[in-house]
Amino acid sequence: MIRIGIAFGGGGIAGSAHLGVLAALEEANIPIHCMAGTSCGALVAGLYACGYTSGQLMDMVPEFTDKYLDYNYRSMFAKVVRRPVKLQGLIKGKKFRDYLLLKTQERLVRDLSYPIALVAADLRKAQKVLFHSASLHSNGNGEVDYEQISDVLVGDAILASCSIPFLFPPVTLGERVLVDGGLLDNCPISTVRALGADFVIAVDLCCDDELTTPLNSLYEIVSRSVSVNLIQQSKQLSGYADVLLRPNMGMVSAFDFNKGKSCIELGYLYTLQKIHDIHLKIEQKNEQHATINFPSFLEEVEPSDKLSGHLLQ
Repeated sequence: MIRIGIAFGGGGIAGSAHLGVLAALEEANIPIHCMAGTSCGALVAGLYACGYTSGQLMDMVPEFTDKYLDYNYRSMFAKVVRRPVKLQGLIKGKKFRDYLLLKTQERLVRDLSYPIALVAADLRKAQKVLFHSASLHSNGNGEVDYEQISDVLVGDAILASCSIPFLFPPVTLGERVLVDGGLLDNCPISTVRALGADFVIAVDLCCDDELTTPLNSLYEIVSRSVSVNLIQQSKQLSGYADVLLRPNMGMVSAFDFNKGKSCIELGYLYTLQKIHDIHLKIEQKNEQHATINFPSFLEEVEPSDKLSGHLLQ
């Protein structure tokens, strides 16, 4: 049987849709043997690898509110009055880090039994960094375009992948200065294949609709600037994944916390419509592999428990 992997793309609170996608796949008895994620996708993959079920992760979504946005007012004021104070982000990120360390129980990435890879970007080297819990394999040419790290806290790996430049301060690990992985790879399809997946389901949350609302604030300008880069990356994804899921999330901003539940539902309902096609493509892939012996990169990983009524309640 083929190994199935999923690539969770970034997108702020719209990333709640990943949980709906995961729920629909589980209900259809489609096992996911490995995961890679960027930004909010890294949050989902990292917590899932720590043992949380998709249902439990759904229950966490209402916990995400602006109480974790500890704005750096003091440093911002100091900058205005030209005092020599370092300002690396509008949000300190300490509250979010504390939350992540609590939920991950301060575990190291290397100690996770579920195969994941979380994507961050190193500003110093202009290089992709992968926090991985399983062996990674180079492409057919033997080339590696990333740095591998496993000896780091899961919470810090997630934080690095989520650290949107200007909004959050970078995460420093030695000489590395790490920010949101979406800067280089917002939907890490190739990373899932590096984990040994034969069949990749990619979830891309980028919306390429033309912006019609005015850009009246610094936050809106920064947010749109980030999304422009992600949209351009999104246009290059077709053909790289075996299944590319693109639920229409509309214009959900990164911190629209009140839209988390609706994003879950959108991801779930969209994936239900694609289940027949996904099953068909998996069957075709299995038939192609039936007479070929491939190296076993991964141990069998059982899918998580069923949702037990968590969905859409």
